[in-house]
Amino acid sequence: FDVVAAFDLVEHVLDPAELFLEISRVLCSGGIFIGVSPNLGSYFGYGQKNIGFQMCMEHVNYFTLESMKRCGSLHGLELTFHQYQGIPLSLESYPRPMSRPVRFLRYPGIALRNLGKRIRVMFGRKKFLHEIAFIFTKPLP
Repeated sequence: FDVVAAFDLVEHVLDPAELFLEISRVLCSGGIFIGVSPNLGSYFGYGQKNIGFQMCMEHVNYFTLESMKRCGSLHGLELTFHQYQGIPLSLESYPRPMSRPVRFLRYPGIALRNLGKRIRVMFGRKKFLHEIAFIFTKPLP
């Protein structure tokens, strides 16, 4: 194959090394493996209480950029692109849908806490965003 895509998959696989081995086997030389996975680094940056993804039974593996890179390189794949994305903090919900100005006037506590979380992410370190988008390439012979 020229391309293998696995969005929000690798964290659900019992043996990610086997997955990477199989992807490497089916990719042609110069082929790419593209995907997205939760970023365990956001847990280290913001703590379990605030992260957008939770440690749960359905996620059997968690990756940092380094562990993802290592898993690929063990099976002949080279990480050629990565991007941290997503907001890692769970925002509080409002009791019912309403416009932003009304939310701020009726629920200033929630609005200010959510604004504070967004500012913390904007000025925080990118490696703590809650997802890693990645592209691995199988090198040419």
